[in-house]
Amino acid sequence: MAESQNQLENYYQWHSRIEALNIRGVIITARESALFEQIKTGQISESPSSVFSNLAHSIKPSGTKVDHILGGEFKYVYFELTNSTFDVNLFAAITGTLVGGGLLFLVVDKTTLRYAMHLAQPNLSCGDSPVQNVSTVNSPETICPLLDRVLRYSAKKSSVAIICNDTFYTTNDKAQLTNCDGHDNALDSQATVVSQIIRVANGHSKRPLVITANRGRGKSAALGIAAAQIASEKTIEIFVTAPSKNNLPSFYKHLNQQLAENSVAYQSKGNIVSLENGSAIRFLPPDQLLKQNETPSLVMIDEAAAIPVNILNRITLQFTRLVFATTSHGYEGNGKGFEVRFKQKLLDIRPQTRFAQLSLPIRWDRNDQLEPATFNALLLNAELTQTSIGETDLKHSLLFEEISKSELRENNQDLTNIFALLVNAHYQTRPADLQQLLSNNKLRVVVLRHPGQEDSNQETQSNTIIAVALISEEGELSPEDCRLLSDGQKRIKGELLPQSIVSHFGLVEAGEKKYFRIMRIAVHPNCQQHGVGTQLLNHIKKLAKASQIDFVGASFAATNDVVKFWLKNNYQCIRFGSSKDSSSGSHSLEVLSSLNAEATEILDLLTSRFSRSFIYKLKNQLADLSDDMVSEIILSQWRYSPVELTDYELDELKKFVNSARSFEMVDDLALKLFQAKRHLITDKKLLDNRQLHFLICCLFKANDWKLLADSFTFTGKKQAQEYLRQIVLKLVQI
Repeated sequence: MAESQNQLENYYQWHSRIEALNIRGVIITARESALFEQIKTGQISESPSSVFSNLAHSIKPSGTKVDHILGGEFKYVYFELTNSTFDVNLFAAITGTLVGGGLLFLVVDKTTLRYAMHLAQPNLSCGDSPVQNVSTVNSPETICPLLDRVLRYSAKKSSVAIICNDTFYTTNDKAQLTNCDGHDNALDSQATVVSQIIRVANGHSKRPLVITANRGRGKSAALGIAAAQIASEKTIEIFVTAPSKNNLPSFYKHLNQQLAENSVAYQSKGNIVSLENGSAIRFLPPDQLLKQNETPSLVMIDEAAAIPVNILNRITLQFTRLVFATTSHGYEGNGKGFEVRFKQKLLDIRPQTRFAQLSLPIRWDRNDQLEPATFNALLLNAELTQTSIGETDLKHSLLFEEISKSELRENNQDLTNIFALLVNAHYQTRPADLQQLLSNNKLRVVVLRHPGQEDSNQETQSNTIIAVALISEEGELSPEDCRLLSDGQKRIKGELLPQSIVSHFGLVEAGEKKYFRIMRIAVHPNCQQHGVGTQLLNHIKKLAKASQIDFVGASFAATNDVVKFWLKNNYQCIRFGSSKDSSSGSHSLEVLSSLNAEATEILDLLTSRFSRSFIYKLKNQLADLSDDMVSEIILSQWRYSPVELTDYELDELKKFVNSARSFEMVDDLALKLFQAKRHLITDKKLLDNRQLHFLICCLFKANDWKLLADSFTFTGKKQAQEYLRQIVLKLVQI
């Protein structure tokens, strides 16, 4: 009993030091520990609302998904780390919600706990006595590789403790436990951002502000403080949105505190905070925000990276005074979608957008060790390497290489470079993708390297990875699985392409074929537009043939540039998703290339089906596809039998040119004319891009004349029809 009390006292002394320094502590423990249970019981009794737990059979908060805990603050977090339950996206997010002085409990099995003890040596002590020679240590190969990285980057930190056999161990390097007097600087930075938010409300319209920050920097607090100040000074209405109201505890905490400090009476009822001067601050979910007819004085969007990009675009077009606040490290709903896709779109719509960044932590001290350990373990801070390679080298000197799982685990530089490329190029790259890179044996990693060169000192520079692709091996499904898929009675995880083909087209034989699905492909920004991506695809096809693969394909968010890239490399469209992806705001598109005669027969069936369905869907569920994309697909892939126009049909088209016929009277003949002249249009460039896009809109997208006139900046229907007559005349005269 006395020994138990001593160990508990050791814990209290250590935690008091953590609290005094305003840093976060980490305790690694097995679940079957009386000391841990005693500590946990006391913490839950002390402050149940400040506890987060994902332990099995425990009382959990309203949700343990990432979007449920964004914006939250917790003092104690109990997180189970086992190979089967390690949700790395949730782990990355939850570490950012832990306040200074708080504790993160990593709950592991006993074997992993002994391994953590081994990693922490020689810094471990129990009280004032060093601990040596931890005898039983499991092999790293038995641990999930990403869990191994978390333990390796965490275990030796001076703010980490370990509970083993009901004994409380700490690191004996206490000199590292210091604080940094930087809190005032962080508050000054926050105050500057608050003034920028106020300027959006009071200054010129159509000049949005984008605030980015890592967790704990006070961005939500800045929104709350600014909202209180703006609403106190004049009678206005402010709309606030986020994925969920549960994401806004910090916003409302600081809103209420600031109103109280300003001696402003207010009342909170439902989703509205009403001030005595008539101002109102109203929360609206993103979909409800877009339904508002009134124009508020200001719209604040918190946790913006977790809101679908297409909704952010619509908000930008609908409202003129906007403040976006977000983190963008990849564990939110869109991953890097906010950085990769939305920021550029925002600048296109609102060129005078301003940007602000909060870099100094407020929620904890700058000497906190949990954040750098987490960032390093999960590569949340992975940055692109600086490279400058000549065009000739890019075309002739690149080396193709497949990198094994063991090589990725052992070579942190290669792993970091690969992950940085993926994060920069793909909006949905998250920590879970790093977990797949290191653990999924059906995922193959291939790269293009630029070979090392001797510099002026005759020293060889290291090879640089400038392109990467992730390939998922799919297919070879059993006949029974194919039958169940075709009948809609089964779903199989990790078999996207064969499952889609069998379930949507009923081609059961396609399920038994072997596939390479290119899940991600990324090229260094400094090396793009030089054929590097095409080189990588060509090498992948060679690898696929050597591996006796039948199909190489991909599924991706369809944007103009990406669709053009795959079509240019002779991949065929086989299926558009029926609805838009919530993260990208785009329809998904599946493309395929066949590598042998049997596969080609299947692909011919798929592309024939696609050609027919694509023309039909352009008038409804795909009506919002861009003119560029529709043109690319129509010109490269639309299938039909060769046709010739009769003299009668040509005469009718000439009457349209001379205004004796309306377009509605000859639209079928105009389509036939396009079919007859298509190869001349593409090979001899008979029409410029604007003419081509306009003709395709008229023939395939069923746009009304007003919409066409607006889209192509004509004065009205008459001018638009005259433009079409000139196009038809040009084709008829050939």
